[in-house]
Amino acid sequence: MSHDIYSYDQRGQILQHVRFTMGDTYAPLFYDLFDAHQYNGGVSGIGATIMLSPSQVEEALERFMQLGEHAFLYQNRKGEIFDWQQKAILKFIKTCLEIAREEGKVEVAFA
Repeated sequence: MSHDIYSYDQRGQILQHVRFTMGDTYAPLFYDLFDAHQYNGGVSGIGATIMLSPSQVEEALERFMQLGEHAFLYQNRKGEIFDWQQKAILKFIKTCLEIAREEGKVEVAFA
């Protein structure tokens, strides 16, 4: 079992994908970032899809960055993130934000 989370543009093309195992501590955190607890089925997502506005994705990015202020992010001396899962989460959010700004919304599926 795992959490597979995808983002899509308006044409239905996959933009980004992140995966967390059912016991991964980053899985519930990811749902927290998007205020999407209702889509967390515990061992995986519930199979639901949501549409997010640019402001909702901006809030997710802000939450992620706030976590970094509390030593969540593993950074090197240059301030670069080096934990691969955190990089994947940040890339997911930034790609979603780019598309949401371009298209007015972005689709995210929690499988």
